Amino acid sequence: MTEKAQEELKTVGIEEEIGTELADAGYWSEDNIVNLSPTDPEFLVATTKDWKQRKALREQGAPRGRIPKQLSARDRMERKLLTKRGKALYKLRSQMVEPVFGQIKAVRGCGTLMRRGFEAARNEW
Repeated sequence: MTEKAQEELKTVGIEEEIGTELADAGYWSEDNIVNLSPTDPEFLVATTKDWKQRKALREQGAPRGRIPKQLSARDRMERKLLTKRGKALYKLRSQMVEPVFGQIKAVRGCGTLMRRGFEAARNEW
């Protein structure tokens, strides 16, 4: 997806590289984090459902000190999201992405699809 997004940006004349990617918990997997290359953009992905992540971000303070070496990939990502920078960046996701879903559901009346299966749903959409 990153490569396609960068291609689209170049197509419209934006040469700036993607610096940070924000994703919801649906994109969380150890493989997505472990297999990142050093040239990939920074990847911030929720490790739990969005409302749970937001609640944790509100309730917990920003971590301090060095990152312990024994942390799992999930724990490292949760720590990264709890930093002041991580909170600020992830907050942007709800401002950029979520309104689109709300408009699709409310304004266009597409809260659910009537047909099942990928092809049927795609055709109905």
